[in-house]
Amino acid sequence: MAQSAQTFSNISDALEAVRQNFHVSTGFENAIGDLDKTPVTLTLSGNNVAPVFDALTVQRPSYAWSLEDGFYDVYPKMKAQTFSQISVARYTAKDATLREAVEAIDKLPSAQRWLAHRHLRRADLIGGSRLMPPRGDSVQPDLQRRPSLDLKKVQVRTILNQVYRKFGETHWTIWHERQDITMFFAR
Repeated sequence: MAQSAQTFSNISDALEAVRQNFHVSTGFENAIGDLDKTPVTLTLSGNNVAPVFDALTVQRPSYAWSLEDGFYDVYPKMKAQTFSQISVARYTAKDATLREAVEAIDKLPSAQRWLAHRHLRRADLIGGSRLMPPRGDSVQPDLQRRPSLDLKKVQVRTILNQVYRKFGETHWTIWHERQDITMFFAR
C-alpha cells in the first residue's frame, strides 16, 4: 500500500519515522549552524529505504548519507565541519561499558585536535537514559555488557556505528550548537 508524502518538522523527526517504518538504524550529525528547524517531506513507502535518504539529502543539500555497518548515516557534506568524519588511526575499548566506549572517542588525539582547532568543546559527552546508573538493586542487562573493540584507520562514525550496534542501539546523534558538541543515542 503506497503512502503519500509526509512532512516532518526537522531531520530528527524524519529519521525517527524512517527508523520505525523501515526498521533500520541511523546516525545523524547536524551541520554546524544548522539548528534543524527546516521541514522535510518524505514518502515512506516501498521496501527500499535508499530513495528516502536520497530525497532527504536533495531537500537538505548540505548533507550526504551512506550505509555503513548497518547504519544509515546522515552527516554534513563538508568534511572539515563534521566530527563524525574525523579519521582515527586506532580506536580501542577493552571490556567497556557503553559509556566507557563512547567516552573513549573523546580521548582520541585526532578528536581532541579537531575540537581544539575549531575552539569547540564537548558538552555532556553523551545524553541518554540508558547511560544513567541503574536505580535500586536492579541492574539493566545492557549496562552489564562489556564488549571490546579494536578498530584501525576508521572514521568516528564507523566507531559510533560499531559501538552502538554492539549495545543494541538503533541511532546516534552528534549535535553542534554554538561552541558545544553533544552526542545522544536512543533505542
